[in-house]
Amino acid sequence: MKRKTFFLTLMLIGMMACSGNAKKPADADGQVAVASQANVAADDYLKAGAVWHNGVEWFQIRKDGDVFAFIGGTLHEGGACFGLRANGANSFSVVPVKWSVDAGDYEPSLSVMNLYGENPGDLSAELRNYDGAAVLLLRHKTKGLRTVLLPAKGNGMEALDNTLKADMALAFAGTWLSSSGERYVFGADQSYTFPGKKGKYTFEYEFDSPAYTISLQDGSHWSVDAKDGRMTLSEVSFDEENDGWTAVPGGKKISLTLENQSQWRFPFASTEPLTVGMLSNYGKEDLRIMRNEIWARHGYRFNSPDLQQRFSRIQGYTPASDNSKVRLSPLEQLNVEIIKLVEESPND
Repeated sequence: MKRKTFFLTLMLIGMMACSGNAKKPADADGQVAVASQANVAADDYLKAGAVWHNGVEWFQIRKDGDVFAFIGGTLHEGGACFGLRANGANSFSVVPVKWSVDAGDYEPSLSVMNLYGENPGDLSAELRNYDGAAVLLLRHKTKGLRTVLLPAKGNGMEALDNTLKADMALAFAGTWLSSSGERYVFGADQSYTFPGKKGKYTFEYEFDSPAYTISLQDGSHWSVDAKDGRMTLSEVSFDEENDGWTAVPGGKKISLTLENQSQWRFPFASTEPLTVGMLSNYGKEDLRIMRNEIWARHGYRFNSPDLQQRFSRIQGYTPASDNSKVRLSPLEQLNVEIIKLVEESPND
């Protein structure tokens, strides 16, 4: 699947000016004021050596006086950094920090998750607890939420690599149907069941990062282009001359559609914090459904005919008599806000 790099994706997201306080249209993307839960113990998470990620980049904390310096980058390149200085128990000012590739060659730089051009004084951070998960939120004083970071375990690059592959596998997990009714099943654990074959697939790499090219246990390789309920599997091979994956001349190309199921498609959006990196794997319509599914699980009654039809097929959906009484959890409110951020990004 040919996609823009995650690095560019987040850079453009950061440069956009979106607000979390839009007026409520026909579907449920109304005002979302994130109600943070209890503070977490900052000393347990903000300490030298701790690793955080936003699903695109990883950061390891270095302590520089009273500043927590987050130093990291993507799997392909480094150079992303920002600093936090405490101005309360769990609130922080965003400040420039120094980073270097070569020892002794330090240059002051501010690259807050690639939010290039932002004035540090316009940014702030909060460390919060959502349903037991520690979350670091970075906000702009007028543009609202800019990104969400989560703590990672282990080596920064290894942790990010595992996160990227897990997020990508989840994005196209499900049962897909060919025009002749054959089933192609992908699991979030990187399992697959095709007509006449099954096993575990692995992701291939481009620019040091996992790409939407998978290798099956029979030795075949496929590019995966899946978004908004449609998938194209194309047989590919590695082109040594151009150092990349290309379509096999006369190779198979399979068009699939996601099987309609009477169950929630994105249940994780109500149970775990989402990141920009994770959400960059989905198309615009996927994101719209994901955001509204959060509301639907609480019985939100939709005006949009397509949403009415979609959620009416789900056994657990019971429309409320009064939408004003529908309430989301603090975690769900946060996820609605981050989904809207990615939805309103200029990227495809």
